[in-house]
Amino acid sequence: MIKVKNTHVSQIVDYLIDTGLIASQRELAKRINMPEQSITEFKSGVRKKGYSELVGKIIHEFPELNLDSILNGIDKNAFVGNNISATLKGKGVAYYDFEASGGPVEMFNDSPEVPSQYIIVPGMEDCNIALNVWGDSMYPHFTAGDIAVCRKVNDKSLILFGEIYLVVTAEFRTVKYVQRHSDPQYVILRSSNKQYDDVEVHKNQIINLYMVKGKIQRKTI
Repeated sequence: MIKVKNTHVSQIVDYLIDTGLIASQRELAKRINMPEQSITEFKSGVRKKGYSELVGKIIHEFPELNLDSILNGIDKNAFVGNNISATLKGKGVAYYDFEASGGPVEMFNDSPEVPSQYIIVPGMEDCNIALNVWGDSMYPHFTAGDIAVCRKVNDKSLILFGEIYLVVTAEFRTVKYVQRHSDPQYVILRSSNKQYDDVEVHKNQIINLYMVKGKIQRKTI
């Protein structure tokens, strides 16, 4: 996996604009929820600390990107939209080596990073990310150490109630059943383990939503 440096930020942002994935730097800032001025400072080199957070957010928003090819200047058009090449498809699902809390909903102060690796999951080619589940709140559907394989939901109004989702807010990310709330502005996050209480979340608090399409079970950690 290529090691992303601060000097690569400008190259990545320019690539997004050149290939039409975004119309402007302002659009990028809005989509990854980061001030446009911060992106400008990263590109110019004025700001150096935290650049991996920016790159991680870009990868989350544009999972079809292949950093190796972008930074090495390989056939840009092969990695855009519906023209994703077989080489990129072969990389599989981006696996992030951090956890989605499967236990009590809790705060996380870390940020999405560049994927640790890409994994091949047959039948889940439409998925964007995979990450670890820890805790026992989703037992027996998930046990500690399982890997949740997820597909990003772009339209949060199209929630399939009763399905398992990875829910990301400013304060936590967690794998839970998403159930209908009596107030349509809210959803209920429910555990499989009945020892855990339901959690009510306003839809506006949800930054990113991923449907859990499957899991990889690990017998030993």
